[in-house]
Amino acid sequence: MLADAIGGDFAAPSESLPSFVAGPENALLGGAVRQLLDAATAVPNVAKRRRSCAAPSPLYLYGASGVGKTHLALGLVRYWQARRGEHTAWYTTAADFRHFWNIAVKQQAEQRFRAEHRGRDLIVIEDLQHLPADRSVLQELRYTLDDYAEREALVVLTSRIGVCELSNLGADIRGRVAAGLVLDVASAGTAARACIVQQIALALGNNFSTAAADCLARRFEGPVNQLYSVMVELLSVPGGSTGPPHGAEAQLQHVEQWLATHEARRPTLREVIRVVARHQAIPESQLKSNTRRQSTVYARGLVVYLARELANSTFEEIGRALGGRDHSTILHNHRKLRSLHEHDLVTRQTVEHLRRVLLVR
Repeated sequence: MLADAIGGDFAAPSESLPSFVAGPENALLGGAVRQLLDAATAVPNVAKRRRSCAAPSPLYLYGASGVGKTHLALGLVRYWQARRGEHTAWYTTAADFRHFWNIAVKQQAEQRFRAEHRGRDLIVIEDLQHLPADRSVLQELRYTLDDYAEREALVVLTSRIGVCELSNLGADIRGRVAAGLVLDVASAGTAARACIVQQIALALGNNFSTAAADCLARRFEGPVNQLYSVMVELLSVPGGSTGPPHGAEAQLQHVEQWLATHEARRPTLREVIRVVARHQAIPESQLKSNTRRQSTVYARGLVVYLARELANSTFEEIGRALGGRDHSTILHNHRKLRSLHEHDLVTRQTVEHLRRVLLVR
């Protein structure tokens, strides 16, 4: 845990935690961020305008929506600004970078744009996958990255996809990004989620037992950014005030009762089919047909995987719902989609999106 290092009063409730929690699944990320925090407090060489503490740059963070990239990026910038001054760090998104660059070109104010984005100790640019393949914008981004590299200043970049998949940027920029440290930000594991639960409880002015936090972390299947609203619900009591039951055992029972109610809301197999069909823009009847079109086969795999994970459906039940397919065919579909989920980022993001849709209805 990057305790008391990254914080601030974020506007969105899902970003109001006092620190970013890096569990074992994000150990490398935790080490890299620690170096960035150390660099903020190191004494720079004023003559050369260079940092005196080695930290990875550019640092490229990628991962599915909801793993905490924005929370971490905003926290880093605010940490630097609090210790070195507002002018030392800059945060922007790729969409804003493009938008304001285009305005600057129209107004012949390119130098003002460059004064904002260059010459700082740290810059964070988020969601690089949204930057269009526009020659002028990409050239400005390339020169911006070169400015930071020449001064040995720090660059943090985020995206939902890996560097090699950023076909919108071109080989020259991808090469600059890949020359730094590239890290896949994993979803928080059980230990990290339990820590986050207790942080939320403290932020809400309550204490939450370790046993209750561990139970919620293990059994709640929703994404981490839903834990805030879950905890608000768990800590709510009649009368409009908040406060968990007293005693570790009572809190654990309270969590188990809430989970039992929540798990009773599991989606049905029919709901899984409907949501996947709508998301993939495929008629439900086509999922049940004999077509072997690749898009349909992929959608069937999503149905099988999510029905097993969320609806607890058997392979036989899924086979009957998908047009009377046999057990071995459904098992094959499940194994194939599970492999894609482990190795293909797009599939992982699709599954996580569909999971959120199905669990928050």
